[in-house]
This record gives sequence, structure tokens and C-alpha cells, in this order.
Amino acid sequence: MTLDNAALKLTIRDNGEKVVDIDGIEVVVHSNKEHDVDVFTNGAVRVHPAATNVAAPANDTAPAAPLTIGQEMPNHSIYVGRYAPKDSDGNSLGKIFNVFAAKEDLGETDIYANTVKHVARLKAWNGVYEGDAKNGFDGTNYATDKELLKALKEGSYNGGWIIPPRELLSGNLLAAFKNGVLKGIKTAVSSGSDYPVWYWSSTEGRDYPSNVWFVRFSDGREDWNHKDTLRLSCRPVRLVVAPGS
Repeated sequence: MTLDNAALKLTIRDNGEKVVDIDGIEVVVHSNKEHDVDVFTNGAVRVHPAATNVAAPANDTAPAAPLTIGQEMPNHSIYVGRYAPKDSDGNSLGKIFNVFAAKEDLGETDIYANTVKHVARLKAWNGVYEGDAKNGFDGTNYATDKELLKALKEGSYNGGWIIPPRELLSGNLLAAFKNGVLKGIKTAVSSGSDYPVWYWSSTEGRDYPSNVWFVRFSDGREDWNHKDTLRLSCRPVRLVVAPGS
């Protein structure tokens, strides 16, 4: 269920998590049967005693600790840097996002169309169980980065898992792998129609939309491949609006 207005968006996920987005600051609240409460946020935090109405001192607000490349989050995703998306004409969308990569690949290799469907079916994925609930995130259903960029521009993207666009696959993820902070990337050579060492992006060829950009992490090689020819790997990512952007 989602309640939305101009300044505040409240989403209640299937796993019971409450997600509040207030002017780009995301707060995720998760509780379990033992009445423990976990709160995750990409903004600064101010704590007030629940039993009093006394205002906290003005200097009790500390900026959120800066994220570091390779930092593992409570839901096991990995911070891999920032993303300033641009449209197909190179125009900035005027937003900056923190990028979090899944700790593991999507699963078996597959053609592009089936990979899109697989991501769309994800529910509370790549998280950890706390009691009976899992603090992961759902997938999204963007056929290409065109749909993703449209959602980012309009503000309809909900923070779910996506197939990384070209800029993130060839930039943030490849750099994180080279620096040793992105684990589980396949590097062993295979044969047949399965190419697990190659990873899908969601970026279509501008003049040849039947092709999609892909990358081999083992040596950084990049190229275009037909969507329905080979079965490749996928490392999904999530985007969260960076504080102050």
C-alpha cells in the first residue's frame, strides 16, 4: 500500500516494513515479534526522549556518517558510490543517488527479456531475516533504462532493485570489482550459450534497440549483445536519493 502527496510518501511493503520518503529522505522502519525496532535512513538523525515533550538542544543533530565504497548495509547490500543520471541527450536530471549493489548475482544466467521478468518478481530480496520477516527490497519492472530514467525524472521510482544502466555497470560496479569490494562476480570462462562472466546492463543501443550493453568484469571488456542470443549474468542495484541532492 502506498500513500503519496507532494512532500511525503508512505509505503507499507509486503514484509511489513514501513517506508517513509520525506522530500527525498528515506526512512525504513522494521519491527519483529519481539518488539525490536530497526530504523534505516539516508539522512541525519535527531533523537528525542519519548517520555517528555522537552525540545532537544539545537546542537544534537549530527550529519549522517559518510558512506564509504564497499560498506555493507544492514540489509547486506553494498555501497558502490553515487549516480547523477542524464537523459539520452546528455541532460542532467538534477538528482544524485547513492547506489547499492546486491551482495549476490540475480541467479542463473538468462536472456535479457527473462532477466527483466526475474527482477520484476523479486520480493524482499537480498536482505536478512529478522524473526519471520526479511528486510530486503522488491524488484522493479523497467524493460530498459529509458523507463528507469523516466521514473527517476518523474519521482515514481520506489527504491526497488533494477538492472544497472550502462553508466553504473561500466562505472560504479566495475570499479568496485577492481577495488575488491564487490564480491561473488563470476570470472570463470564458460561455453555454449551461457556466458556467466558477462553481465547485463539495461541500456539499449540508440540505433539498434535489439542490442543491450554488457560488461565482462574479469578484464573490463565491454560490448553490445543481442537481447535474445546469449544467457548472461546480472548484478541488480538499488538507488536512494543522496541527502542534499
